[in-house]
Amino acid sequence: MAKQRSFGVCQSCGARKGKGAMLAHLHDCLPTRVRAGSSGGPETLLLLRAEARGLPTFWLDIAGKRDGKLKDVDRCLRRIWLECCARSVSE
Repeated sequence: MAKQRSFGVCQSCGARKGKGAMLAHLHDCLPTRVRAGSSGGPETLLLLRAEARGLPTFWLDIAGKRDGKLKDVDRCLRRIWLECCARSVSE
């Protein structure tokens, strides 16, 4: 049986990349697109990969601010991926 390939689309630039190449792409793409405050310099971001357990073709890479909160990640995942779950963990 042939291995299934999984692709994603970068929401920053629209590039279509495979799962293995997406993190490398984000390391190159995001620093040039995200700017912080009045300094105009690149903002430090953290990258997180969420995967469906047992289903490696379902994945999502999330970039967040360094001082971000887990409840923001939770809200993002529920909005994009887990729309069936109306309540957040903190409620």
